[in-house]
Amino acid sequence: MLNTEQTLQAWHIRAVKAFARWSHSVIVRAEVLLTITLFLKVYLTRALVFEDIDIWHAAVLEIPILIMILALVAFLKPRWVRLTVVSMNSFVSLMMLATAIYASYFGRILTPRMLIFIDQLWAVRGSIGNLLHPGLLLFCADLIIFGVWTVWRRTRKNGPPEQLIDRRRPITALVLVLSAALVIGQSVSAATLDDRVDDVLVARERGLLAYQASQPFMPEEPLITKAMADELGLDIMDPASVQNAIDTLTGGQEGERIADFEPGAFEGMNVILIQFESLQEFVIGSRVEPSVVTPNFNALIDESWYFPNAYSQIGRGNTSDAEFVTNTSLYASALGACSELYDHLEIPSMPRLFTAEGYEALTFHTNVATFWNRRAMYKSLGFTRFYDQEFFGTEDYVGRFGSSDQVLYDKTLPELVRLNDEGTKFYAQIITLTSHHPFEELDEAHTVIDLPERFDGTMIGNYLSSVAYADREMGRFIDGLKESGLWDNSIVIAYGDHNGLREMEPEGADLSALQEVLGRDYNLSIRTNIPLAIHVPGQTEGVIVDAPAVQGDLMPTITGMLGLDTSSTPMFGRDLFVDTHVSVPMRGRLALGSFLNDRILYMADYSYVDGSAFAADGQNSARFFEVDEVDFENGHLLLRLNDAYLESLSGLSDYAPDPESNIPTRK
Repeated sequence: MLNTEQTLQAWHIRAVKAFARWSHSVIVRAEVLLTITLFLKVYLTRALVFEDIDIWHAAVLEIPILIMILALVAFLKPRWVRLTVVSMNSFVSLMMLATAIYASYFGRILTPRMLIFIDQLWAVRGSIGNLLHPGLLLFCADLIIFGVWTVWRRTRKNGPPEQLIDRRRPITALVLVLSAALVIGQSVSAATLDDRVDDVLVARERGLLAYQASQPFMPEEPLITKAMADELGLDIMDPASVQNAIDTLTGGQEGERIADFEPGAFEGMNVILIQFESLQEFVIGSRVEPSVVTPNFNALIDESWYFPNAYSQIGRGNTSDAEFVTNTSLYASALGACSELYDHLEIPSMPRLFTAEGYEALTFHTNVATFWNRRAMYKSLGFTRFYDQEFFGTEDYVGRFGSSDQVLYDKTLPELVRLNDEGTKFYAQIITLTSHHPFEELDEAHTVIDLPERFDGTMIGNYLSSVAYADREMGRFIDGLKESGLWDNSIVIAYGDHNGLREMEPEGADLSALQEVLGRDYNLSIRTNIPLAIHVPGQTEGVIVDAPAVQGDLMPTITGMLGLDTSSTPMFGRDLFVDTHVSVPMRGRLALGSFLNDRILYMADYSYVDGSAFAADGQNSARFFEVDEVDFENGHLLLRLNDAYLESLSGLSDYAPDPESNIPTRK
């Protein structure tokens, strides 16, 4: 009879043998384990990106493509299975991790074709790093295990039994066919959806993996069909015809003039644009005892035309998209940064209109011009000169991008004064930088406001502090304009480029701080809302204009004030000093199908009736009616017209990709 020790040893041996048999079974069937592992990662991505925690919904949508891919692995020779399995796991894991981070920062879905722009992430590593949290390690934790498993298996002399693989192949083939049929059905369903549905919504409802995998193979369809062209009377090669089509879809440019000056009243004046980094409208006029956050912007409003209901139109190019939209009155792309997609084109723009009138067209930014491919974009837009880090140097480097706004203004002002003294008219765009995400805590030398202790260590507190510093430096620059006399012969415009507080659900101290500043919940309308102030020479009193505005309206507004000839330059924006119908499709940071009109900012969902709306002044939710559906329909036509117009433009005769931007050669 066995004693207790012998019994335990026997059970131990049995347990070890059972575990070995189970381990061998699992290892041989690594595809099953990998399918489960990858699905959990895709599910985590869906939860982070779509806030979709329905695991059964995710399983139905995502598992078929995983099974299809992994079923193919069973047909490989045994020596390739292990390497393929680990490689597949690594690729999908990193793609899901990148998708979660990209969507958190840009609010869009990462696709394989966007990986050509991956080098840009290094320049925003601070902002990206701020989005990382320990939970994201779950995407990669098992890669070590699979790596160890692969090494261990390679050291074994015997691979998986050849007979087992042979027996599995008929079943695997059947699984492959069934899963492939499901995946093809998903892809066809996504491809045949109404093109007015946003990519995020397609990925959510038709499968994230299927959407990402199908994008490189999506067929190209004409942007403007013959029927559409006939209905609009459109000749895409004729600028006047394009402008007529725009006016038809937006409601026209005719209306009552609200300004006390006539078009062309400021002919020959200089123009200075201050594009304020990450400035949102809710900050303007805000007060956090004992400090006023933007006293200088407040003072500018007191002697300017102010548009509190202005909205950003950026796409995936962030600040560079704001530059593009402002200078062209075109819409940003949903596919990537305009600076990289259109750098090969000779684009009709404000710089070109000004240089045709003998102006110098200048742009100032303390970052390097290779970031966002700006050096190539500035050539495409027709700027005569750009000033970047090569001009400003690295003195007083704040944050992770470039020298401070103090350096920016201190070196820009003398250049403008010099040109003015030489009798040279100029159009100058100044791109500020210090108030850039991730809003790290400023040192004592750059801290200009005292915030209560409850704001310490919060993103909101750091954001307000960086905006306050940038506001002070803008105030010093305006004082310099007044002292030099440039204030009296220049139109000065200040506006935000995009949101500072990202798509976020603030918690704890951040939530309390934000609610204290806002006085209400943070929503998509507030996120998109930017300030816009236009000061004209001789103006001493401020005027508040409640009508909605967008960045693309600046070009027709400025050219109207100076009386520039725009007959060969179609513009999708409107003159802000004329009371006309507002109809603006909003894509990029908002879901495709979103639009802004006189009443509402509409946020699209999977269909028109599923969408939501905010009052155009951003104060509260609003209803939308059938009358708004006209703007919804026309918005899609405007976007197609915009893209078709860009496709029709001539390329630069001397175009070559900027080698330092690592941008692939365009057609």
